[in-house]
Amino acid sequence: MVTPAPHPDGHGRDAIGPDDHLADVAGLMDLPVRAPGEALTVLVPIVGPEARGPLAVWCLLLDADDRPLRPVVVVDDPPDPELVGRGFGGALMEDLAAALDEHALGGSVVVAIVGERRHRPVCTSTWVTALATGAAAAGVPLRGVVVVGPRGPRALAWHRGDG
Repeated sequence: MVTPAPHPDGHGRDAIGPDDHLADVAGLMDLPVRAPGEALTVLVPIVGPEARGPLAVWCLLLDADDRPLRPVVVVDDPPDPELVGRGFGGALMEDLAAALDEHALGGSVVVAIVGERRHRPVCTSTWVTALATGAAAAGVPLRGVVVVGPRGPRALAWHRGDG
């Protein structure tokens, strides 16, 4: 299921009420994202405690000036990593291509693999390959893929933009 993440203005809600960890991130959404560290600076506070939750895919759309758009798109029921190469990356990127065409012509996408899959580690190389293949097929500029999880944030793949 694809749902928008809580709006990062401090007024979002989570399963137990107001999503208070968003109160301090509104200003981050005005910063350009041109490097992995900048992506993580924006995404880690937005993800907040969800980093310790179940596996999800968070998509940060960037405009043509590399500034994040609101809201962040969350896929909260992604397929098992072993199945991700069987169409998920392509279908996700087709949806993101439509969003970019409508809201951010000339923009790009940063994808965050968030949380973890029950008691087994996520195969990050499978995700990177599936997302990159899907992005190429859909014509989506994939700026990068990062992890925001219980073992800490890190960049998996990064592609320099023109800016």
